[in-house]
Amino acid sequence: MTAYAQENSVPCLHVGLSADYAEVLWNDGYRVPSDLAPQDDVCNYALARNLVEFAVAIASESIVRYALKSTQEDHSFTLRDLRINRETD
Repeated sequence: MTAYAQENSVPCLHVGLSADYAEVLWNDGYRVPSDLAPQDDVCNYALARNLVEFAVAIASESIVRYALKSTQEDHSFTLRDLRINRETD
């Protein structure tokens, strides 16, 4: 999806989850996680339902802001302290 989005100038939003952390990143700010061992399956870990729901809510807000204002905002979220951070370059 990343390559297709770049080649065709299509906005692409990535939502990633791990333990108590979530990221919502537009294609320009997305980076492939590099800390996985080759045998690890990125989708093979338990997630807390509340983390998934927060990530979906943040992603939805990012999509709505893009639709209304054409802005692409990246965010990260930690479940431990319930803090949403706006990512900046």
